[in-house]
Amino acid sequence: GTIATNLIQKGTIKIGDFFVAGASSGKVRALIGTDGKTRYKEAGPSMPVSVVGFDGVPAAGDLLVVVDDEKAARELAESRQRIAREKES
Repeated sequence: GTIATNLIQKGTIKIGDFFVAGASSGKVRALIGTDGKTRYKEAGPSMPVSVVGFDGVPAAGDLLVVVDDEKAARELAESRQRIAREKES
């Protein structure tokens, strides 16, 4: 799957959390440290980690937001994709 490096700003992210980043969504499958070897079960504020589990490629600068469930993540990502398509046309 797609991997994106994120800097956690507020709260924590854990393996198994559902998230949205721009028009992409997914479930955290792994959290990998900046050295590429260290694996974490959760990451807190000011911690740069690579998140594995995206369903697509987020744009640079997109905020990653943890949501309650997979349905909410997909709905939010789909509405963002729809908005992006409408802006293009």
